[in-house]
Amino acid sequence: MRRSWIILVLVLAVVRCTNPFSVRSPEPPTTGQNIGFNLQANPDSLLSKIALAFVNSNAESYIECFAEDGFSYLPSPNEANRFGDWDLLSEKRYFEQLVLGVEDVTFSRTAEPSRLLETPSSAELSFRYSIAVKSTSKTERYQGESLLRMDQAGSGFWHITSWQDFSAEGSDSTWSTLRANYR
Repeated sequence: MRRSWIILVLVLAVVRCTNPFSVRSPEPPTTGQNIGFNLQANPDSLLSKIALAFVNSNAESYIECFAEDGFSYLPSPNEANRFGDWDLLSEKRYFEQLVLGVEDVTFSRTAEPSRLLETPSSAELSFRYSIAVKSTSKTERYQGESLLRMDQAGSGFWHITSWQDFSAEGSDSTWSTLRANYR
């Protein structure tokens, strides 16, 4: 009797199994979005990579968006006195302090970028932004407009070589204010 049950279970298992040697479909990742697949192949994907660096609080991915040599930052006029020689290391420190020191940071472009200049290996884009920084006691809001100069490196990746920040109408707190507050 016991032997017939075992045979019955084996027969049912073989009948139910369509292909015992097939590979199952992969499951989607359970962690945050993978920035590694969002390479800096063009100016738009570079801006997307910056946004994803905020979502994932990933300083390394953020800093990869900038040119290693010759990066320059020009703050908004109302914050110029808070900046000395801002360089790539300053940019990295600010972003690390920001993502480690607050509960949540939300970055968004409030309009599609305006293309001011575009060649096969360089571009100038202007875009309006809004950033909300949530800490345990309050939420700070920063708004303004950024002008980015981007160049394509020999590797084919695009990098930001120059960043200029401007105040938005009715707002004194810009990305420059955010950088100065978290450097």
